[in-house]
Amino acid sequence: MNMKLKIKNIAAIENAEFVFTGITVITGINGTGKSTIGKIIYSIFSGFNNVDMRFIEEQYSLARITIREFADKAYALASKLSDDPISKIEVYSVLGSMAPTIDGFINGAFGRRNIEEVPLLIQRLYYELSEFNYLEFLERIRQTIGTGYDRRVENTQYFTRAIRDKEILCNRLKRRMDDFKGIDAKTYKITSIEKLILKEFKNQISSFSNNEQGFIKLTENNTIFDLRLNHNRVLLDSIVPDDEYNRNVVYFDDASAVLRKTSETMRWFGDRPSTNHIDDLAYLIKNSELYGVAESIISNNKSNEIFENINKAFPEKIILANGKIVFGKNKIDIENLATGAKIFALFKLLIEKSILNEDSILILDEPDAHLHPEWQVYLADFLVSIYKQLGIKLIVASHSPDFLLALQVACKKSSIGNELSLYSLEKNDNRSISKNRTNDFNAVYAKMSNPAIQLQNDYISYDDWQK
Repeated sequence: MNMKLKIKNIAAIENAEFVFTGITVITGINGTGKSTIGKIIYSIFSGFNNVDMRFIEEQYSLARITIREFADKAYALASKLSDDPISKIEVYSVLGSMAPTIDGFINGAFGRRNIEEVPLLIQRLYYELSEFNYLEFLERIRQTIGTGYDRRVENTQYFTRAIRDKEILCNRLKRRMDDFKGIDAKTYKITSIEKLILKEFKNQISSFSNNEQGFIKLTENNTIFDLRLNHNRVLLDSIVPDDEYNRNVVYFDDASAVLRKTSETMRWFGDRPSTNHIDDLAYLIKNSELYGVAESIISNNKSNEIFENINKAFPEKIILANGKIVFGKNKIDIENLATGAKIFALFKLLIEKSILNEDSILILDEPDAHLHPEWQVYLADFLVSIYKQLGIKLIVASHSPDFLLALQVACKKSSIGNELSLYSLEKNDNRSISKNRTNDFNAVYAKMSNPAIQLQNDYISYDDWQK
């Protein structure tokens, strides 16, 4: 299954085209836009994943926030009825008996709803909130707490304020309901993608060198994302799929940052915040379970070769516990692991938690950066093994001739040499264009080797001059 990407006037790139088959390597000097490719693919697919459900969940979250505020105000009023403490459980029980939809939102009883149910629930919620009778509420509270009830509270500012606040909440909920009804599905989808793109590119996705309109076209399985961009915004006349298209994209450019963020998120509670690719992966690791028994049996047949290559660099067992990641018998904090070894530790987690699977696109930005040449060979062998065993589509940015050669050799040893593609991003008047170098690896090796050859010549020349 091929994936195609065309880019024009995006960041440092003037014009680029790629066909991603099995394993694709993108090379180029610094500043040519290698990282741009991974960020674009990640942003489009991750911004579109479960987009219909996320639209519904935003409405659901809005309703829960509104009702939590209402319930807290109702409890504050009920607390004025007696000198004796009143528990929230008692108050919420009364609320639930009067308004079952409100009770469901308070207790999270509805959970994840399908597209048809949530708008109907919110309408019922609005009706119950509008019709809520505070006099009946106070009478039921009186019956609940028995003696000590002070009926005079009904004539105080607290009662007046509760009614006023309820009206404010009703009006706010009604406005937001109308706002959501005014959002069409296409606009929401485009905006979801735009939001993630702008996060990844720090609000600078348009061309760095001109004011021309930018274009991004990503195609896979007859599914087309055709985005038009102007002044760092994705235009609403862009084309996105009508139906959901979910792809598991794992993208990282800094294993140390991902492991550090994972440790941080293990100490957090509450809903997941808006994220970038590092946060996204950290939350996946935190919230994904280790293999069950059946999954372990299935996976063991595929994992032997995979873990054999990881264990050459990082044989230790990883443990996630007590808000941090540790490894080895002595439970050493992952922060104390060598920087180069952290990429293997991270891969071990991704495999063990089944985050990398048959449906994954794995995007790596210079994974060889901190690795000794010998470990670059280990990494190349590992990547080829997960491609071969799991069918993962790989996109790798690198400017290491050692790592590129290691990938070539690993692919040939595994009889998949024809499934390795090579592209280079090259400067054209200070802007980048792509060239398909799949049939001309030597041209890339020559360019990568030029600095070393020049240094060697300079060294010899310097020796001759000294004599």
